[in-house]
Amino acid sequence: MPEEKLEKPNIKAGLLAIWKFAQPFKKQLTILVFLGVVSAIANGSVPFVTGRFFDALINISKSQTTSFGSLPLWGLLLAIWAITQIIANNIDWIMDRLRRKIDTNIQFNIQTDGFIHFLKLPLSFHKNTHISGDLQKLSTASWRVSSLVQVIADFAPQFLSILIGITLAASINFLLAEILLLGVLFYLLLLFRILWPVAKIDWALHRAWNEGWDDSAAAVLQIESVKQAAAEEYETKKVSRALLGKALSLWYKLQLIWSNVGFFQRLIVFATQLAVFIFSVQFVANGVITVGELVALNGYAMMFFGPFVMLGYSWQTIQNGISSAAQADEIFRQPTENYAPENAVKLLPLKGEVKFDKVFFNYETNQPQVLTDISFSVQPGQVIAFVGASGVGKSTV
Repeated sequence: MPEEKLEKPNIKAGLLAIWKFAQPFKKQLTILVFLGVVSAIANGSVPFVTGRFFDALINISKSQTTSFGSLPLWGLLLAIWAITQIIANNIDWIMDRLRRKIDTNIQFNIQTDGFIHFLKLPLSFHKNTHISGDLQKLSTASWRVSSLVQVIADFAPQFLSILIGITLAASINFLLAEILLLGVLFYLLLLFRILWPVAKIDWALHRAWNEGWDDSAAAVLQIESVKQAAAEEYETKKVSRALLGKALSLWYKLQLIWSNVGFFQRLIVFATQLAVFIFSVQFVANGVITVGELVALNGYAMMFFGPFVMLGYSWQTIQNGISSAAQADEIFRQPTENYAPENAVKLLPLKGEVKFDKVFFNYETNQPQVLTDISFSVQPGQVIAFVGASGVGKSTV
């Protein structure tokens, strides 16, 4: 399928839907953000303290010791490193528990609200749609949106750690920090260049897969009709065309893009680290930086690229979450029954009598009338039978 013919994805609708699904958990998300800031500061400081600790050990080997009171410098740095690690690990553990709670609640809330919404939709909606397909959309959206929230919650503190790490790396050696930053920026440009067409392809894939799954499920759910018409072979070919044709082709196209992302990101990370090491050898030899500072810079190199590499691998999760959220929101935006219409007739105390007096009815304004000038009355205890051809309005009455 040519890329230019693909439907434009409604990313804005997907993002607004995700925000709406996350609204009930604003308090927990605020706590998560605060803990993420503390975690970012702690994790961003670890490579710097580690580098200083190694420098202190090297000075010991040269019989050059520095003390703070009765505590040697290496002991102070080791204590700072241990306290920082304890704080970071405990906060990360608390964040993980809170994040899992939010993820689980979002997933179950979408499913529960979806079923309740279906119960409140009018019969006209249920008659004109494949409920199995819409239920599948809601089920898929529930776990994909929760996975997206988990990815964002995981990455947000790491990106803040990068800002802290860039500042500390620049304080060690500005040139090497620039090399790391340029490597990350080049990776981001290449990442967005490769992933630019993914949104349209992913959106088209979801549409094709949902439509194929919906038609296939409908055939299975109406198996009696299929077998009565001896249409098994016809439906088999239809299922194969829907799922093994367009949907499979788009899916494989996406997989090739993710393969390219993985290859190029490994290449860029390797080139950046190689450049840092080449310059570092000369800087260490000339006394511009210490071995401990080199250790710190190497730690920041992994810190810088780690989140962006994971972002490349997790972009599919993010895109799937946005697409599924938009499709689920289409269902939630369907108007429910109006159980309290304006100018509704207030019934007098019921006595058991039912009376139709020149009743007209149609399900929607643009559809033909199902009941036309119907009048009859039923007395308490009286049994009435409706007899007539199929489609004349017996069930509607």
